[in-house]
Amino acid sequence: MKPLLNQLNNYTSILDIEHLYVIAGEDYSAFLKQYRHVVYLTGLTQYWQLQLKKRRTASNQKHFREARKAQANEYQRLTSQIYQDTRIDINRSYSHDEVFDLMVKQHSRFHIVLSVYAKPLLAAIQYAKANTGLWKRFKQELRLVGIDYRSVTSLLKAIYYQNETDYAYCLDAIYKQFQSFYQHETDRDFETLVLEAMSFNLIFTNTTSCFKRDNLRITLPELFIIKACLSQAMNRTEYHQCTVEHLGFSF
Repeated sequence: MKPLLNQLNNYTSILDIEHLYVIAGEDYSAFLKQYRHVVYLTGLTQYWQLQLKKRRTASNQKHFREARKAQANEYQRLTSQIYQDTRIDINRSYSHDEVFDLMVKQHSRFHIVLSVYAKPLLAAIQYAKANTGLWKRFKQELRLVGIDYRSVTSLLKAIYYQNETDYAYCLDAIYKQFQSFYQHETDRDFETLVLEAMSFNLIFTNTTSCFKRDNLRITLPELFIIKACLSQAMNRTEYHQCTVEHLGFSF
């Protein structure tokens, strides 16, 4: 159970190409098929280029030109399709922040939560709830960083029921609770407060070894806090494997 729970509870702010397709609601398998064809044509082009270097014949030149043209055309089709699906131009160099901000602009922050983060988070919570000791410790870890368990419960319910208004309300409540815990009265954003507190080792110093604590950005600090608290609870609790196949989602 521990490896699976660690995997479900992992956090990343980086959105990869699969995430972008999920967010956009487009067919990722179709992208993969087209991408693999481009890879094949690239390999074929390199093969005939090598043959041409070994032996400069009319036949080798013809095969090389045909392969290179096919690869260029297919690559152009791929880049056009990716842009049409995600509005990402893969010929440009984007920072991770730019990709995230672009997805927020095109869709919404809450849509990203539902598309990318909801399923593993809710699954991790259900696994944790199946063990009384682990769940009790999780609540304690939340209190240690000033977070009211009821606010987290309401946030998770908002995710489950896809209620953006309730989610925004709970996010604001959790932010204010952490702000009060950190005793910071200025209008610093939530992400900055969490990153700053971690930089001084004030919070989350006992997470599991596989939990990624050092992040340059934490785009969804409310989810990071939940996952970090669960990771610390896992690290501080001896719990046994349990089965949750028949559990419904509840709080």
